[in-house]
Amino acid sequence: MTDPQDFLTVEEAGSVLRFSRGKAYELAREYLATGITDTLGRRPSSGEAARTWDRIAGLLAQHQTAFGIAHGTGPQPRWDLDNAYSHSHDRLTEAIAIVRPARMPQIEIELPGIEL
Repeated sequence: MTDPQDFLTVEEAGSVLRFSRGKAYELAREYLATGITDTLGRRPSSGEAARTWDRIAGLLAQHQTAFGIAHGTGPQPRWDLDNAYSHSHDRLTEAIAIVRPARMPQIEIELPGIEL
């Protein structure tokens, strides 16, 4: 027979659950630090930019899980394919451009004989 004193009180159970949830978040952050931030960059600290980053991080995590990809978005799909991978990759590539816009190279042209 189980002794009633062996059971946790509601307060003790809540404390254990809060600790477990905190550990789960900590492990998730450690995982995200390598798998997601390598692709998206650092998460903004707050505001709309952080919410957008979170949404795109979710898309990336789903894409990686669905197609067994460890890092990044996976290989570029062939142009002639019309499948789930190519649609997911295209959607993800567009979303990533929102949080990591391509840097345009600075082009400087010096014309001889023209002075300003």
